[in-house]
Amino acid sequence: MKITKIEIFGYGHWIDKTVHLQPQLNVISGRNGSGKSTLMSFVLSVLFGFPNLRRKHQRDYDINPENHFGGRLYLTETKYGDVMIERTRKNGKQLLYMKRDNDKDRVQVNDFSDLLNGLSKADYLNYFGFSEADLMDFVWESEEDFAKSLVSLGVSGRQVLSKITPNLQSEAEKIYKPNGKNPVLNQQLDRLAHNNQQINDAKQDEDQYYEYEHQQAEDIDALDALRHEHEMASSEEIQLELAHGQENSLNEYISLDQELQGFDFAENNSEVIQKWRQVSDRIQRLNDERQELQPKTVTNQVDKQSQANEMSQGTEAGVNWISAHPENLDVMYAQSKAYRNHLNQNADVSEELVKKRYEKDQLLKRLGADNDEELPNELPDDEREKWQKEYRKIQNRQALLENESGPYSEDKQALNDLNDEEKQLRKEYNELRASGAPGMSWVVYLGIVFGILGIIILIVALAASGNGLIPVAIAGIALGIIFALIGMSLTQKNKKEYRNDLKAYELDFIDIKDERQQLENAISVAPRPENNDVEAEYQTFEKQLDELAQQYGATESINSKVWLEDNYVTQIDQLNKEISQMELLLDNDSFTDSAKDQWEDYKATLSDNHLSEAAIYHQFENDYLAWREARANKTYQDFAAQESKEKIDRIDEQIKQLEERQRQILEDYDVQNADELEAKADKQQQMLEKQKRFTILANHLDLSLLSYIEADESVDEQLMEKRDEIKALNEEIAMRTDRLSQSRSEMKRLANAGQLEELSAQDEALASEALNAAVEWAARKVAIQVFEEATMGETGDANSLVMGQAVRYIHDLTDGRFDKLQYTDSGMTIHTSDDKWLPVEQLSRGEKALMFIALRFAFLNAQLGQIQLPIFIDEAFAHLDDGHLENVYRFLADRGVDNQIILLTTDQPNMDGLAHVAKQEI
Repeated sequence: MKITKIEIFGYGHWIDKTVHLQPQLNVISGRNGSGKSTLMSFVLSVLFGFPNLRRKHQRDYDINPENHFGGRLYLTETKYGDVMIERTRKNGKQLLYMKRDNDKDRVQVNDFSDLLNGLSKADYLNYFGFSEADLMDFVWESEEDFAKSLVSLGVSGRQVLSKITPNLQSEAEKIYKPNGKNPVLNQQLDRLAHNNQQINDAKQDEDQYYEYEHQQAEDIDALDALRHEHEMASSEEIQLELAHGQENSLNEYISLDQELQGFDFAENNSEVIQKWRQVSDRIQRLNDERQELQPKTVTNQVDKQSQANEMSQGTEAGVNWISAHPENLDVMYAQSKAYRNHLNQNADVSEELVKKRYEKDQLLKRLGADNDEELPNELPDDEREKWQKEYRKIQNRQALLENESGPYSEDKQALNDLNDEEKQLRKEYNELRASGAPGMSWVVYLGIVFGILGIIILIVALAASGNGLIPVAIAGIALGIIFALIGMSLTQKNKKEYRNDLKAYELDFIDIKDERQQLENAISVAPRPENNDVEAEYQTFEKQLDELAQQYGATESINSKVWLEDNYVTQIDQLNKEISQMELLLDNDSFTDSAKDQWEDYKATLSDNHLSEAAIYHQFENDYLAWREARANKTYQDFAAQESKEKIDRIDEQIKQLEERQRQILEDYDVQNADELEAKADKQQQMLEKQKRFTILANHLDLSLLSYIEADESVDEQLMEKRDEIKALNEEIAMRTDRLSQSRSEMKRLANAGQLEELSAQDEALASEALNAAVEWAARKVAIQVFEEATMGETGDANSLVMGQAVRYIHDLTDGRFDKLQYTDSGMTIHTSDDKWLPVEQLSRGEKALMFIALRFAFLNAQLGQIQLPIFIDEAFAHLDDGHLENVYRFLADRGVDNQIILLTTDQPNMDGLAHVAKQEI
């Protein structure tokens, strides 16, 4: 059988997709996520059925509600010739159709097993499909069983089973079928059940039997209730154990909840503190300016001559220079006054200066420094790149070691999901049992009403000799009987569905138990990476980086890794320059350079040449006023004093307004002073950190356990009481079980006594006949199992044939490097071209992979040579080198002549010059 065309209506992200295939090797390539595996899943779904979505983690491909789910396959070289098969799903039911070349219309069928030689999906994939996972499992097989695994993989077959076991199965079904009526054992079991019913009827005559039966019913009901109560107590015990493990964190959650509920978070906290500091800085600057202006205030109480003498003594050099340079004095004085006004008007620059200083402080904190003196020099870019590469190498090795624990983490997560699934199913199961079995259908009661009415009408008709009412009465009685029978049938159906639902849940619990055991076994052997060497290397790197930083002038407090991450030192230097420029902007008059030479000459005459621009302006202003005072009259002196006083008044008014803003901030924030404001801000920051911790706890804790934490008793006391309760329930269940066993034994003893002897003898004869038939049925079932087990170690002709094919294939795949295979009870060896016999466990990983491919195809040709089905290979050669890949692709091209091969890969294999190959990309 070969596939010529794949037609997808809707499956996963494929919609209205058509793929044409050739009868030889088909290479379908595409990047990860392009839909290759979805395409393979679609083909298998059409052949064997859509995935069962009841199992957890099963992928649902029906994701396009507007498109018809399913599609078609066009096949050739089948037992029916060229056919089209179609599988779709409608209202949860799968619909299967087949159309042969000579059929006019498609016909609905139950399955496509005739086309697949009776193979199940699992058998099909075992023989006609393999992936990278199969290849890697084979390659990494434990060495102790490696040789035997090679032969068991290739030599074990279905050829014997396909001829013998169907006949045995057919003979077994003639004896017994689970839901059959005609087989011999089914009929004997029916007669045996009927005879048992007669025996039970006879037992009703025994008073003691009634007492035991009543007691048995009570014990059964009590056991059901006790088991339910035991299950609930066990579930609560698990919850208490979880609460015990999270007790400290839950108590912390409760404490934080109470503390946060009693705290009123203020809004814009950081903005309030920033505004307060800006206003305070502005007040300080105004006070400084007022202090500078204060000595200039002239009052009637000040001795003007004394003041002039004092000024002349402090600025003699400046006054002398002004006297000697009368030109441009007005311009220079105007510049000094303009500078003073400039300071008052430059509040925006001051705020930006505060921000720059704050940014610089944050960078210093990141580096672990308190001031510029502790900083190292900047690391050159080439050396920084070298050290950063070394740091990333260590981090990558740490990440690699963490990733190696991936299977372990995945198994742990799968186990947690399985436990959650079991918990949900247990809840549904308990709810179903709590609802109880359905009662009598309402149709029964309707039939009883009709029957009673019919009897009443019949009685009235007979008493009144009213013959006309008799047919009505008979019709009512008949309807009553019909409705009663229908209602009883419905009642039995509902009860049967209830029992089936219970059984389905119990089967799910058995499946979950098996899956949990497999996951626990996988977790127990999963590798856990050891990173001691990488940790030591990381510590050495840290020490060397600290030494490097100290060589560049860093103190011990500097965080060397932060210094390495970015050029923070350069950023701080840049901020220092910007801060200096802003300070110069605040301290410098930038209006004109018309008197620049005069300013330089004036500065040179002063005794202190290191004065700032602001100090020079201020000194000149004082010298200029002193010079003017020496030559001005009293009226001018009074005017200058009044001007200074007006400036001080304006400053006082500004200070008053700013102090009012401070008072308003304190009032809005409900504090008395700046210390309380800072304290409240710190408190709010602490509460914000606690709120973050509270949010983390709320997201990671099981808050349903709080009821156990808040109970009057401690969790340990509750857990001890619950375990005592479970112990008492176990004892009660054991007592009830023993009593139930005793009552059944007594009932059996009574049933076999007295007038029941004849029925019992008849029952024994029927049971003996049924036993003989059951033995015949079991013998055939056991024979099937024996044949299945026997094929696992099959040797002889099949073994020789497989090994002969494998030798030719391995010789071809390895370019003659290996030319013989030898298998004995002690293991398998392989002969090399240089005349050596090597154990297979000494082969390389790639050579083992080639042996897997050789044995797989040798088995197909030797034992399933008459079954020509497409072979699927899903991304199986990702770990082979180019040389091995070239041989594998050439080998597959040759094998494609006998079997159609569909290879799904992310590679773009070079198959130029190879015959029987069709390539396409999706």
